[in-house]
Amino acid sequence: MVRSLERGGAERQAAATAAELARRGHEVDLLTFHGGDAYRDVLGTDVAVAVLADGGRWRSPLAFARWVRRARADAVLAYVAGPNLVSLLAHLARPRPRIIWGIRTGEARAEDATRLGRLVARLEPLLSRGADLAVANSCDGRRVALERGFRAPVIVVPNGFDVDRWMPMPSERVPARLRFGVDDDRSVVVRVARIHPCKGHEVLLEAHARVVASLASEGRPRPVLVVAGRGDRSRLEALAARLGIAEDVRWLDEVDDLRPIYAAADLAVSSSSYAEAFPNVIGEAMASGVPSVGTDLGETGRMIGDRSRVVPPGDVGALADAMERLVRMDRAERVALGARDRRRIVEELSVVALGDRVEELLEELLGGGA
Repeated sequence: MVRSLERGGAERQAAATAAELARRGHEVDLLTFHGGDAYRDVLGTDVAVAVLADGGRWRSPLAFARWVRRARADAVLAYVAGPNLVSLLAHLARPRPRIIWGIRTGEARAEDATRLGRLVARLEPLLSRGADLAVANSCDGRRVALERGFRAPVIVVPNGFDVDRWMPMPSERVPARLRFGVDDDRSVVVRVARIHPCKGHEVLLEAHARVVASLASEGRPRPVLVVAGRGDRSRLEALAARLGIAEDVRWLDEVDDLRPIYAAADLAVSSSSYAEAFPNVIGEAMASGVPSVGTDLGETGRMIGDRSRVVPPGDVGALADAMERLVRMDRAERVALGARDRRRIVEELSVVALGDRVEELLEELLGGGA
């Protein structure tokens, strides 16, 4: 159960998990509060999708209560706070399914939450005893949950990536770059994230400006920054203009298929300042053979592995230095680095490995009946 099938990290992983479990022969329903179509291609035809209440948020708990009484489910896997709380209505069903909560963020800030969000955040640890298990996708998320007073056991299961979907596409490099009006001699840096203070776009723009200035001072081509994600970017566009890099930034709204963006890219960046637990976009970029740089939040450092490409959140200079090192590499060296990054995802963080871990915990909770 997840809030919607609109674009988002939790939604993406819920769809990937549901599809992988269905592929293994499990009967899987994906319940959403609000619908959406972003991940229908991931789900395919083997996962039944049910929208609990498209007419208002308060209808979702009632719809779930009706569903859980008739479905005779073995387990309910919820993703993030709202679905976590609603999943407790599974206690009304007989026999009662196992209830597994999902923790998908790290250290958040109260001022970013709505009034309802703050209420849900207060209720979540108080009611967590009603869950059989809580699953965080990062060690940081587990730590934060325990500090908040979670009473259910909390374990860590990392995200997983479909390495057959996310893979290098060298034949698409030139046409993808032409869409951005970028010659092959200019490096392309990509940042995929909604426009939100926690995503650190300001720091990224300042870092990119430093990289541009350093290379331009030597007469080298100016790298292009591609920023993709929904949200009001007027303030960021103004900052780019003040920094003198307005012509070096390509702004995209929400993108349905990110694979062409990764095909065009020489470098992917996660510039998040806080609240990042497990950046899916870094895993997707690495699986696509794109070398990545990220801030040291959640599992980012463990994903990338190379500490020279992991920098403190909010540190413009460190981020610029890490980006510039990769931009200055020749293409063959970057391709080799991207191949190593992909191998890391294939060996450690594939969706198959995720399916194995989820099946194991279901078997433990259900006594071997999963």
